[in-house]
Amino acid sequence: RFELDRVIPDAAPGAESQPLEQFRERFRKTRAAIEDNHATAIAAAAEAYDQALADQASRQTKEGKIDAAAATMAERRRVERLPEVLTARERLTARKQKSR
Repeated sequence: RFELDRVIPDAAPGAESQPLEQFRERFRKTRAAIEDNHATAIAAAAEAYDQALADQASRQTKEGKIDAAAATMAERRRVERLPEVLTARERLTARKQKSR
């Protein structure tokens, strides 16, 4: 048929081979695991950074460096709203809810 039409015909629905479906499922699971690991790493890094900033803001406030403490708190808020941090936290929350 290829010789006649010079195109590769589309496979009929449901005619895909079983090994192809297995490859797709393995790929999907691997990709999901990588995305979960990525989300976990981003959330952990954001949490560690937030804790360091909180400690610094506390020290600055105790030392009377109010402007510096305000800038540090602004940085905490900025990082908390970063799209990648929000996405990572949403993914982890969804994963926890899904595993229940």
